[in-house]
Amino acid sequence: MKIAILGGTGRQGKGLAMRFALAGHDVLVGSRTQEKAEEATSEMNETMAGKATVNPAENGAAAEAAEIVFLTIPHPHEYATVEALKSSLTGKIIVDVSVPLTNFKPPEAELPEEGSAAEAVQKILGDDTPVVAAFKTTSSVVLQEIDKELVSDELVSSDHQAAKELVMKLVEEIGTRALDSGNLRNARAMELMTALLIGMDQRYKKRDIGFKFTNV
Repeated sequence: MKIAILGGTGRQGKGLAMRFALAGHDVLVGSRTQEKAEEATSEMNETMAGKATVNPAENGAAAEAAEIVFLTIPHPHEYATVEALKSSLTGKIIVDVSVPLTNFKPPEAELPEEGSAAEAVQKILGDDTPVVAAFKTTSSVVLQEIDKELVSDELVSSDHQAAKELVMKLVEEIGTRALDSGNLRNARAMELMTALLIGMDQRYKKRDIGFKFTNV
């Protein structure tokens, strides 16, 4: 599958890009500039040491070429990027990974009036474009440690069941358990959980705390 990671030069994007490439997918790492994308993909390809490769692209070109698009763009730039690339994103499966955080010590989730970042993206793109919320509670540090197994559960929510099931399959292809977390409105809880996790990382001096659900 051809996957684009928009804003893929950040920590979350790099981890996802490498893990999907290692799972056998054709991955485009998007950035605001081709140069920045090339620099990041060079580093990632060196890290993967010939086991897989990722390719650079400007965000617009990556969105146009991909079948499924992951948004790892930091706030407050995500919504403007989605608006600008709306024609290239419409009709494709969009996976919203970003979380609108503020303060940082401790972090707080600054949820938009739509309820969550994922719901705000869905509003911009319209109901006919499936938006899925995923990878909001997985540490970017853990994702980049590609030689280590992912042990936390991955919550996946969407109002589009088929798209959600596809993303859950992709989650499991990179070695962790996907849990159906219901409709997209549940992304609100996921984004609040991200702030909780980062705060716990700070208090306990960790970088890899995650959620594991029992009896599922």
